[in-house]
Amino acid sequence: MNDSIVFYYSVEQTSSMNPPNGIPTRLNPPTFDWSQLVSGMAIDSFQFQMDERHDFSAFPLIYDITSLTNPEFTPTVEFETDSIYYWRFKSYAEGELIDSSRTFALYMIESIVGDATSDGEINLLDILFLIDYLYGNPLGSAPRPFSAGDANCDGAINLLDILYLIDILYGNSPSLELMHP
Repeated sequence: MNDSIVFYYSVEQTSSMNPPNGIPTRLNPPTFDWSQLVSGMAIDSFQFQMDERHDFSAFPLIYDITSLTNPEFTPTVEFETDSIYYWRFKSYAEGELIDSSRTFALYMIESIVGDATSDGEINLLDILFLIDYLYGNPLGSAPRPFSAGDANCDGAINLLDILYLIDILYGNSPSLELMHP
């Protein structure tokens, strides 16, 4: 049996929305942003819809949010990893539907423990991110998902995680490997 993922719509080379259509995403939950797609349009509100089916045939939908005043939406719960979700939006002006987007695909993959920046790599940026989160900016963002910042998997994000990453990346312990939950 061949494991494959089928997207019902083309994947853009340069994404005009976030998360990029069909590109694996670790940031969980992601912020959906379609502002580039509606730039310059006179729009009063948006409707955001999400489903596990590309044709939005499930009832109820995972999300069916109306009256959004900005072209973005951040879910309040994390999504299952190794899963595909489909999303779309509708634009309204003066209460009338003026445009419906095509359907986009969100491919949610598991985060890498220690990848605090969720960029798919473990490097100095993750160490700096954790330092800023713990000791720098008092309003600094937490790793998303939170567990990605817990490099030593002890259930907390603290100085030990920073030291663990430093040891992995720059230490003299070749036997140490990053742990995955």
